[in-house]
Parts: sequence; structure tokens; C-alpha cells
Amino acid sequence: MKRRPQVLHLDALPQGVLLFTKAQMAAAMQVSLRCLTGMMNRGEISYLKINGRIVRFRPEDALRRLNETTLVCNDTNEEGGA
Repeated sequence: MKRRPQVLHLDALPQGVLLFTKAQMAAAMQVSLRCLTGMMNRGEISYLKINGRIVRFRPEDALRRLNETTLVCNDTNEEGGA
């Protein structure tokens, strides 16, 4: 299920809000650009699209969306460990 784009007016952003580029967000998450693009396409991470082309991330929004959509496995089973 694709995520519907959210319209955001830049004047609605508070002064001094930190926005990451795609490369900066991938580096911060320690994933490749290809992996980040896939996450965007699947709606697993939130992002801003400015003028239909420029992609930026608000780290706090991106992490909140990741927590909503990503399953984290805390396997404490030590049998047959890997």
C-alpha cells in the first residue's frame, strides 16, 4: 500500500528545523540510498517533497514513521543461535 503524499507548506515549518538530504538520511540510518528509496516507495519512512523533486527528511518524523511501520525482532531464543 503506497503512502499518500502529504502537502506541507514550508512556511508551516518552525524556524531552524533540521532537514536531511537523502544521502544524509541514508548515512544516519547506515543504509544504502537504494534501501532508503525502497523504504520511501513502501511508505515505511516519512519524507517531504519540495517542488515535486527535492526530497528532504525531518529526522523526528522519519523515525516516528519507522517505529509505526517496522517490525523489530528481539529474539531471545539462544537455541540454534546464529
